[in-house]
Amino acid sequence: MTCDNFFTSLSLANALKAQGTSIVGTVNRARREVPPEVKVSKAPLHSTTVLNNNDTSWTVYQGKVAKNVIVLSTMHSSLSISDEGKKLPETVQFYNKTKSGVDIVDQMARKYSTRSTV
Repeated sequence: MTCDNFFTSLSLANALKAQGTSIVGTVNRARREVPPEVKVSKAPLHSTTVLNNNDTSWTVYQGKVAKNVIVLSTMHSSLSISDEGKKLPETVQFYNKTKSGVDIVDQMARKYSTRSTV
């Protein structure tokens, strides 16, 4: 299952793991359950930090100068990082390949908003 940062949480990951389902998704750094080590907002460009905790990995990838991406995964216990280009970690590559459903949900939510226009 691939999720965006609105839905992805450690509690969801644990609930899905208990049912035998894995999750890979971006996480909003403002969530209380995000470890302080992961909340660092600036690191060297294209660097990766990985934290593992009970079959759950937190990957922090510094893709832009002032913005990093936090990926939570219960699918990737060990992590490889590409040697070419932007040195993307495996979790970010997997998320990018499988996020099409998340993008469609985001588009539909914007298009069919329940917000009143009056």
